[in-house]
Amino acid sequence: LKITSLGQNVYKKEYKKTQIKVGNKKSALLKKDLSYFTNTIGYLTNAGLGSLFLVVFGVFTIFGRDIINTQLLQSFGEGFSPAMIAALAIGFCGAVNMVTAPAISLESKYMSIIKSLPIASIDVLMTKVKLHLLVTQPFIFVAALLSTFGLELTPVEFVLIWAETGLLNLLMGFAGLIINLRFPKFDWINETLVVKQSMSTFLTMMVGMGAALLPLFGNMIAAEYLDLQFIMFIFVAIYGIASFVLYRVLKTWGVR
Repeated sequence: LKITSLGQNVYKKEYKKTQIKVGNKKSALLKKDLSYFTNTIGYLTNAGLGSLFLVVFGVFTIFGRDIINTQLLQSFGEGFSPAMIAALAIGFCGAVNMVTAPAISLESKYMSIIKSLPIASIDVLMTKVKLHLLVTQPFIFVAALLSTFGLELTPVEFVLIWAETGLLNLLMGFAGLIINLRFPKFDWINETLVVKQSMSTFLTMMVGMGAALLPLFGNMIAAEYLDLQFIMFIFVAIYGIASFVLYRVLKTWGVR
């Protein structure tokens, strides 16, 4: 009864199905997914909230610079720099966005239509990843840029922050989609339940939080032996390699 009443009271803009033009199938499919994301309030607010957090943090680095440079640095210890704290915060905020985690489940009503389209399965799957990047990556760049000015970081630190958090976000896009392929939920009543109360969303959230906090523990171990910027570069490489591996998994196992 509670679930049924929730389905009746959830507000959602009307989603209008549009014809996909053959001339530019990938672009049309992405536009369709973006329209569905922005017009479905439950999907937008629950899977895209991290973008707002990214902007808030970026602004906070400008007006709360002293808090980061004093209180937070003292809390983390001497093995951390303002750039590392900014990367941790941006990575964590970006991991809150889980656009791909419910993406396959939400397509259950249109699965037969999608399968009939003259487009490869990997292109359909990559459209979900592209939507995830489109929703998050611009805000990651803004947060990294604002942090650079607010915390008076160097251009090298800006590039490292942007690369580390951007690749982490790419990793989360692949991970969420693969997890949803393994644990789809097709018997849903409304989109909010899929986004908030599905196994794939829960597992993606756990993976995201763990991946975002990985540099924290890595730095605690390696700060005594390695340069702080080099440690950030190591995690850029780790996230990049992991993203490539998950892309290969998606391209082989995912399209079956």
